[in-house]
Amino acid sequence: MSHGAMTCKRAAELLLDYHDGTLDVDDRQELDAHLAQCATCRAFVATYKTTTSLCRKVLSSTVPADIEDRLLSFLRSKKTGKA
Repeated sequence: MSHGAMTCKRAAELLLDYHDGTLDVDDRQELDAHLAQCATCRAFVATYKTTTSLCRKVLSSTVPADIEDRLLSFLRSKKTGKA
């Protein structure tokens, strides 16, 4: 799908810089104009923002040592085929 000069593919390529706030002004304006017209890309941006937010939460969480040990033991047993 394409709206004007910006394509959905190009919009996806710019997403990281857009989300981080490092996208240059011209590209940001062009991307904003595209997003105003493209529901698919707006949904993609919303999903991207939610995913990065959830990843930050998970990465900032700590797993209790006993649960981590049990999980690692379970994963190792599956890797070696021992149940």
